[in-house]
Amino acid sequence: MKLLTLLVCLYLLCCNYTSLAQIQFEQHLQTAVQNYKNTHYKMACKQYQLAFAINTAHKNDYYNAACACSMAKNKQLAFKYLHKSVKMGWLDIAWMRKDPDLDYARLHSRKWTKLEQKIERASKVVAGNK
Repeated sequence: MKLLTLLVCLYLLCCNYTSLAQIQFEQHLQTAVQNYKNTHYKMACKQYQLAFAINTAHKNDYYNAACACSMAKNKQLAFKYLHKSVKMGWLDIAWMRKDPDLDYARLHSRKWTKLEQKIERASKVVAGNK
């Protein structure tokens, strides 16, 4: 009986921890979006980093983080998150090429062409699977 009680308590603790982590993850994402809307790009970039340290996000969250980091003039993180978004299936190269939020990353890095090639290859694979 004591063992069963202990196991139930451990289970409940694990569930509460998971819920708390998810809440923190969502709070960081919401704060990042709010900071971005208020043009606090460095703070938005930091909040995205905190969120992604807790949990894996959606491909659009990584793309938005890349935009925030580019606007904050942090091309290293911008490319990290762009690559992550592509890996998760974000393949809208036409939008990426004209997105003004990515101007800094696009204009200040040699990595841009490689990223475009990666997206084009991934797009062909996806198209071939349809």
